[in-house]
Amino acid sequence: MEERPLSPEMTRLVEKVARWPHGLGFLSRGDLECVAVSLGVHPFVVAEAREKLRDEAGRAKLIREVRLERERLKAGGSANVEEEILPAEEPPARICEAEELIRVAWNHQLGSEFLINAPVETVAVTFEVHPRTVLRAREILEESRKRSPESDGT
Repeated sequence: MEERPLSPEMTRLVEKVARWPHGLGFLSRGDLECVAVSLGVHPFVVAEAREKLRDEAGRAKLIREVRLERERLKAGGSANVEEEILPAEEPPARICEAEELIRVAWNHQLGSEFLINAPVETVAVTFEVHPRTVLRAREILEESRKRSPESDGT
């Protein structure tokens, strides 16, 4: 029996998962909506991929495709990431305090806008912090903004 090619949506997901730290683990175990938002795909695509991961043949195919994509990227293939939101590097090992999260976010490629406006769960997963740390960081930033109303928030 001939193996069917992946759908265009699944191919795009594979490309994104290959660039994401711990991509297959994040895909299979992360909160569905959080994974979809983080990888920039529709939740139905994440659900379809998870179905494939439950099937032995589907799991083997996805693992193989992600491995091939990573090899292609390492070989210097063109990586089209113009609209993707992916971390520039692995997040810091442990961020425990909201103030530290603010400093790290300011220096991260996603920047302060990501910390302030992205879904709490997405920020928490990206920086490997508890959602309460994200909420506390946002409170600190809001308090700071209120103390200096002339600032434009940046």
